[in-house]
Amino acid sequence: MRILVTGAGGFVGLHIVSELAAAGHTVLGLSRALPAPETRTALGEHVTFHIGDVRDHLAIEELVVAWQPTQIIHAAAITPSAEDEDTRPREIVETNDLSTLTLLTAAVRAGVERVLFLSSAAVYAETAGDSRLSENAPVRRHGGLYALTKLASEGYCRWAAGRYGLDARCVRIGPVYGFYERPTASRQAMSHVYRAVHLALRGETLRCNNPAAVYDWVSGEDVGQALLQLLTAPDLTRDTYNLAGEATTMERMVRAVTAAIPGSRVVWGSAEDANLPVPARNPRGPLDASALERDTGYRPRRTIESGIRAYVAALTSAGATTSGHAEA
Repeated sequence: MRILVTGAGGFVGLHIVSELAAAGHTVLGLSRALPAPETRTALGEHVTFHIGDVRDHLAIEELVVAWQPTQIIHAAAITPSAEDEDTRPREIVETNDLSTLTLLTAAVRAGVERVLFLSSAAVYAETAGDSRLSENAPVRRHGGLYALTKLASEGYCRWAAGRYGLDARCVRIGPVYGFYERPTASRQAMSHVYRAVHLALRGETLRCNNPAAVYDWVSGEDVGQALLQLLTAPDLTRDTYNLAGEATTMERMVRAVTAAIPGSRVVWGSAEDANLPVPARNPRGPLDASALERDTGYRPRRTIESGIRAYVAALTSAGATTSGHAEA
């Protein structure tokens, strides 16, 4: 396969590119900046990076027509803070929303076989309790620009499928963690796993407030594998799929961190004193990814324990320091 991946220099994008290249596929990674030289070397000869901005619709249309990908994974996005929404709302909408329309229409003209749009669990409305959410669960009608732009882009995918017959699928992804995570201009808020691991690596005591909070963290490697299987599955029955890991408590995740980093310490207390705070109640339950497993055979390879062990090993091998990442 010849696969165009947008947002390829970002945290999730690099994991996707890595898994696709390891499987022997030819990948063109579109990114606003080149990854570090050591990262490009590690990804190997199957990956080429192209510098560009998904907001430049004419350039993106020309790139798709010229390169003729057989599949597209659209991962480019800004995960904005409240300050970002105040200062650059147009950039957020153009990056997260209008770029999807550009890629879809270009895919139609180029005869692309399948497009995967990376949506988010953030699109779901708040729920009571920790019951698992299927793809048919209620979605948001209001909220931040991130969720609203993801919902709009999902609508464009259904429009392109209905109007042009394009095979366009949406993948609602839960919280991701992994080696390539680091603060960037497009993503400032780090995962709980990132923060816990880096606090422990710096020798700081983890101070947490809610051991029973439930999340569905998924490793970046597993995200890449799931998308690869979605690209190749012959008979998909849905236009939208959930992708997440096992429902896991904060206590279990923190215990996995302390097991992977000898000598690390944890104290449970109040939110006011926490350096790893979580809300008193998670605004949504974990995702039900059974449809993805049923249609593709995909199952996460990593538990939270094995995933964090691999994450810590990769960071320490790369010489990650208090900067948070060797490439940060």
